[in-house]
Amino acid sequence: MKIDCLIAEIGSTTTVLNAFNIKNEIKFIGQGQGPTAVLEGDVTIGLNMALDSLAKI
Repeated sequence: MKIDCLIAEIGSTTTVLNAFNIKNEIKFIGQGQGPTAVLEGDVTIGLNMALDSLAKI
């Protein structure tokens, strides 16, 4: 499925990705979550975990 828009929320404990298709109408596709990795110094760790979670849906 094609994703037109990804919105990331990087919080203090959880990173959340929401996927949308916005071509003809706004359609929510799914959500992925991962732990936020601020303490490791690299928020992309949690972002990649959320992306992997979303890909499984």
